[in-house]
Amino acid sequence: MLTTDFEHDEVAITVPYKAVSDEVRQNHGFVDLRGQVDLATKILEGIDCAPLQRFLVDLAHPESEVFSVGCDVGEHRESQETGSYVAGGYVQLVSNRYADLSPDQYLEYANHIAMLVESASAESNWRLRFIHQFVAFKLDKSVDLISSLAIWFYGAADSRSGAYESREKLIEQLRNIVPTVFSASGTHG
Repeated sequence: MLTTDFEHDEVAITVPYKAVSDEVRQNHGFVDLRGQVDLATKILEGIDCAPLQRFLVDLAHPESEVFSVGCDVGEHRESQETGSYVAGGYVQLVSNRYADLSPDQYLEYANHIAMLVESASAESNWRLRFIHQFVAFKLDKSVDLISSLAIWFYGAADSRSGAYESREKLIEQLRNIVPTVFSASGTHG
């Protein structure tokens, strides 16, 4: 089963950024991975989560249609009434053609990704939150505010290990689906 939410965050983030640590995130700061596959293997957020690390490596590949401007993984326990464990995280994506894409196009990608993940979710308890967010992209001189798509992913189960396993399966689904969606949509010049 898949639960999906779509949101728009009015607050932009700035890239690059320093480490962010709060009750939800333990992000170690922005690293520009575009075309740097070896560096992607060293991202701390991926060290303890092999599927996230593989996803980051794929996104860093020079032929990738999208790149990551942020990621993280974590876990929590739901309320005592439900008793379930949740392992989750996020990856925030930007198309290589970031200057040409609108928030509506990112929403189309999110809908397509959700539809494809839904078809693989029958045995799982997954949730996806797609958040469109503007990014003040300070790495390339040609643009200021660009669109991005943060995909927050959660796998729930009755045990901690089950939640981790569920999250890892969901990340693998995203890893297989995201590049296909962006490629099929003709985002690369």
